[in-house]
Amino acid sequence: MRQTAEDNYFLGIMKISLASAIEGIFIAVLLPVVQSCNNDAERHRIKTIKVDVTQSEPIEIDTLRIIHLESNDSSLLYNIEGLESRHNRFYVLSTDMLKVFDCNSGNYIEDISGKGQGPGEFSGLSQMWIDGDTVYLYDSRGNKLILRSIENELLDEYHPFDNSDAIAGVSTIVTNQRNGNHYVINKFTDGTTSTNPVFSLYSSDWKYIRDINGREFQSGEFMKDRALYDSIDDIVLYWEALKDTVFEVTETEIYPLYSLDFGDDAVSSDISSQKSMFARITKFYADKENGGVSLARCYQRYGDYLIFSASSSNDRRFICLYNVKTGKTQVYEFKSKHSVYKPSTFIKVIGDNLMIAFVDTSNIESNPCIYVQPLVELIE
Repeated sequence: MRQTAEDNYFLGIMKISLASAIEGIFIAVLLPVVQSCNNDAERHRIKTIKVDVTQSEPIEIDTLRIIHLESNDSSLLYNIEGLESRHNRFYVLSTDMLKVFDCNSGNYIEDISGKGQGPGEFSGLSQMWIDGDTVYLYDSRGNKLILRSIENELLDEYHPFDNSDAIAGVSTIVTNQRNGNHYVINKFTDGTTSTNPVFSLYSSDWKYIRDINGREFQSGEFMKDRALYDSIDDIVLYWEALKDTVFEVTETEIYPLYSLDFGDDAVSSDISSQKSMFARITKFYADKENGGVSLARCYQRYGDYLIFSASSSNDRRFICLYNVKTGKTQVYEFKSKHSVYKPSTFIKVIGDNLMIAFVDTSNIESNPCIYVQPLVELIE
């Protein structure tokens, strides 16, 4: 049968309509996929934190802001690895010890528990935090969580991790304060297991959920500050000494979130590529002549700011405030021509103050001091 011009016209309309329908189906199917890919790409885009120490602002050390922690046979500390404050008391974690000092006078008050195998005692204290009026101590060597009151009374203790989870043990616990899930940092297995993920995920009632993909251990050496629950953005952050990268840890993966750029003062890749933390630190401080800057640590959130400390290989100390909204970084350095006090690398935000561990160089056998720096003076 011959097709008329009118038949051809309607046939053309049908072809166009069919093509449009097929195109619509492809758009409906593929657009969410493309958008998802774009969202993933945006979420995984590494943000650069530029730190220019040549433009650092000096802070004159005010000795009136220094709290001297009492030094006697009972109160001696090795260093400060953790710091909390409640009811006018400092709780100081220092190499298998947790000691309490008065916040104003620095007078020694007491030890919280101690080493041993008895109730409430620990064999390897790796972590301490306070929630309300409860002091939590995590004994990584004994796989035990100890709960004590502010008055130092034993409230409870238990072993939160099931040995059937096929991990060598847990060294650090980071809890999501919104859903209660626990992001735990595993121990280094030194090749005795087929995989050695840095993180595993546990439920709020300590049930193993899964290992988190994205990062495997390269060595078993670490600093005690290496992870943070950022309650403002509801994310977990993780870092490694002298790697100049901050990772975000989700319930399923770990990926780089921030990369630190120290410009011409950055350390060489020969240092950052070392698998061993001790090897990185040894090489870092051996290169005093170049004065490279790295060793960023003690990351904390305060409002719009990510606060951390950094050091140079020739012993300069910097306080860095990175504005997560503007992308601008403020850098400060404590200086004094005549002061015997020298800042260390440990810092802690408590309330509206930044607590910095100081060393009295005129009496190196005395306890560290705590310098109280109001944050309002640093934020632009």
